[in-house]
Amino acid sequence: MEHLESLNLIIEKLGFILKVYKKISRKINLLIIRSKRIRIGIAIDSRLDEEIINYCNSEMKNSGLNSKIKFERIYLKNKNSKSIEKMIDDSNKLFLIVWCPVKSNSLSFSYKERGDRIINKIIITELNKKVIEKNLLRLDKKSFEIDIDYEKPNIKDFSLYIVANIITFLRSVREGMDIFEKLNEEMSKDERVLKDLVQTRLQQIYNSIGNSLAFENKYEDSLVIFNKANSLNSKDINTLAGLSVTKFETGDEKGSEESVKLMFQEYPDDPVSIINMSFIHLKNGNYKKMFKLYKKYKKVSNHNTTLEVIEFFNRRINKNPDRFEYLFARGFFKSLISKTDIKIYGKTSSDDDYKSFLKRANKERYIYLVNYLKKRIIIM
Repeated sequence: MEHLESLNLIIEKLGFILKVYKKISRKINLLIIRSKRIRIGIAIDSRLDEEIINYCNSEMKNSGLNSKIKFERIYLKNKNSKSIEKMIDDSNKLFLIVWCPVKSNSLSFSYKERGDRIINKIIITELNKKVIEKNLLRLDKKSFEIDIDYEKPNIKDFSLYIVANIITFLRSVREGMDIFEKLNEEMSKDERVLKDLVQTRLQQIYNSIGNSLAFENKYEDSLVIFNKANSLNSKDINTLAGLSVTKFETGDEKGSEESVKLMFQEYPDDPVSIINMSFIHLKNGNYKKMFKLYKKYKKVSNHNTTLEVIEFFNRRINKNPDRFEYLFARGFFKSLISKTDIKIYGKTSSDDDYKSFLKRANKERYIYLVNYLKKRIIIM
């Protein structure tokens, strides 16, 4: 029995050591890839691969990415997915292989992170769809010869799109952003196959970075990023939400209000849109309209969004302690979360905020809010 327990203990320890080793090994590989150029292997057509590689590397130099990415020729004995996947798994050098299956009219991509579900979903739902829609590759059906002048930019763009996504999701958002920005510059020159996908992904990255900077209270920097996102799509709800917050925090209350109104016009039923519009009414003293939106929000309320709103009012109250309407609003949103969440995120309860509001606020100035509390709660 003791031997069995000892054996189980040894197995557990070995399992733990293996997990730690895998994590360390992965981190080392990531550091190697970050510090060295990303190498993309080309194996499409033995007669034309060199021309494709020269073109792609020349484009990398022109766009300032040649220090990060290099295309090179590789030789494949068997053009099938299993043998290529094995080759890239066994290689410490190649990051991505672009190849064309025998007698096929499509590009295929094999890459180190193909086990990642997010990346795979992107390849399947986006790139493969584009390949089918645009009938790529362009091959002569009798001789299977590639229309190389048409395909060179697509091979480069598709390769960089995959690399940019892998880096963004699995390495560094900022590094991924650099490649997406270069791609977007290229896409803007003419109607390229991936133009809409690149701009959509780049906007998502801008929104992510903008939110991170805002979370760190770096509102000036955050505003710069959200303005970049806005230049791609001025009606994106996440961009508009980011602009409304960063403009407000940097003193541009008029600009903030314009962003909120546009957001509410485009997305009148979205919880974030409703909250932002209700804040405009709160700030301007339009309490009747505010309560109408509060009632609407309660029907579509999102737990995480409510917690973010409470945190927003925490900051506002600390910054403007004499704006007692913020105290009232925070009390309302606290009423939508559990007592456990109150202890973690709110500290004081909804009733505490209401009581504090009634004690400190000018009754005449806030008569509408005072009457609301008189009718609905017994804390007078």
